[in-house]
Amino acid sequence: MNKVTVGEVKRYLGLDAGAVGTADDGQDALLAVFLSTAEHTVEKVLRAPITERTPEIVKTAILYCVWQYYYHRDDAEFKQSSIEATAAVMLSDIRRVAF
Repeated sequence: MNKVTVGEVKRYLGLDAGAVGTADDGQDALLAVFLSTAEHTVEKVLRAPITERTPEIVKTAILYCVWQYYYHRDDAEFKQSSIEATAAVMLSDIRRVAF
């Protein structure tokens, strides 16, 4: 699996993907933080690191997590455990039983 890029995140979120590296660097930086957090969350759920051999479904799970972080960033009721539970269902076929 290739790494998810900020440009892919912007397209997934319906943001202007052409703005990567332009005057909108603040948004790009925020998306990069959400992307890093999403990758960490998915690795936690998988109980394994993401590598080039990781199936493509992991990319979908990462994008889902970023979407949740982005659209719920100001939500006081936000629950990380809900994202992890959904990602666990998405990745159940490839998730390790234990670390």
